[in-house]
Amino acid sequence: MNKTTRPIIDSFMMGLLLTLIAHTFLPGTFHEAVGLGFLATVGWHLRLSLRKSRGAGRAPYSWTRASQRLIEILLAANILLLAATGLSLARHLFVLAYSPFRPSLARPLHRILAHTGFLLVGVHIGLRLPSFLALVGVRRQRSATPRFLRFAGYLACSLAVAFGLAAAVRRGYFLFDLSSNLMRFSDPEEPVAAFLVDHAAILSMSIIIGVSSRRSIRGIESRLPKKG
Repeated sequence: MNKTTRPIIDSFMMGLLLTLIAHTFLPGTFHEAVGLGFLATVGWHLRLSLRKSRGAGRAPYSWTRASQRLIEILLAANILLLAATGLSLARHLFVLAYSPFRPSLARPLHRILAHTGFLLVGVHIGLRLPSFLALVGVRRQRSATPRFLRFAGYLACSLAVAFGLAAAVRRGYFLFDLSSNLMRFSDPEEPVAAFLVDHAAILSMSIIIGVSSRRSIRGIESRLPKKG
């Protein structure tokens, strides 16, 4: 059940994240509803991940695993702060009697956290790329995944990488440009097409950062003296 549920939950989670990022083109009520749905899928994702890690037993320590845990902790903290600032700004589905943050502080902080989280998601996927590809069905050994989900996962990964890399080249983004362009992506005057291109470029480049980091850490680990 876990092998079949994970691709569906993670697909919904990624779709909801992309919808949340496009908040400047959507009504506030819809944005708040999608935000609650995103938190629910994140909770379910964590539940399935913890169950899998407990079932696998205690894995040996490695720098790769430590870097993955660090990104996961940063991502979890980012999502918690994102939820807190989002609740402070909520005015449609519900209004809190006590807001964790003042609206004047919550609005810019929510925007920064949203795009920083988007970057962290890409790095998280890059660090766990083999597991991610197996999960969406690109790797055929996961026979428990339905065939149509394997095909959809393969097609989505191929299109996302191709579109993202093309967008990165077309818009002239490089690794050192990521942080300087975060705030501009929520500009309401930006056309939808340019908005999608920008975010595809950022996600692809952050995945590349994760993959490069993983390969570098693995290379360093292979050169370290082995214990025993």
